Amino acid sequence: MSFRRALWAFAVVMCLAAPIAVQAQGDYLDVFVVKVKPEKLADFQALTKKWADANRRNNGDRWLALEAVYGEGNVYQFTSTRKDYADIDKANEAVMAAVNKAFGKAAADKMGQDFNNCVVWSRTELRRRRWDLSSKAPQDAEAYAKLLGESRLLRTTAVHIRPGHVPDFEALPPSTCPRCAPRWPASTTIPPCATSSATRVSKNSSK
Repeated sequence: MSFRRALWAFAVVMCLAAPIAVQAQGDYLDVFVVKVKPEKLADFQALTKKWADANRRNNGDRWLALEAVYGEGNVYQFTSTRKDYADIDKANEAVMAAVNKAFGKAAADKMGQDFNNCVVWSRTELRRRRWDLSSKAPQDAEAYAKLLGESRLLRTTAVHIRPGHVPDFEALPPSTCPRCAPRWPASTTIPPCATSSATRVSKNSSK
């Protein structure tokens, strides 16, 4: 698998309207998650920094990097915003063009192989942001960028819903719904429409 970018995460919280100005940034999150071998952490971080620097200098892709500090260890997440599905292909091309320009194709391919040797597992997810279920969302693009730039930690709660029960989950009142409770303890019984939930706290590694 080629090295990719990508991440702010899907914190499941609830409220009302979605600011149009923020939506204009892209309603999709392209998320790449990897678990790194403990003995390969230094190599992984060195490769990732080189990859990020090449993209900064050569107009490649943009992403937010997060490192898990609570939950499963040695997990890193890279997230980018996407306008639509076609934007994903454009971003992939921009990434490879940037690193090929910085290192040459042969060296870039070798870096990709070295990266793969550093990871235990990896996965890519395309997430759609649900502004109608979001609470206190930024009112414009500038506020959104400020929120991300000033945040040191990101708390993410993922709730896995039973097939066919998404409407039931979205209709849950705040008093019983985990997405509405940022401090919802992991020990709390999950709603019947869900199969499981998991919480992760990640450090903003993009600073």
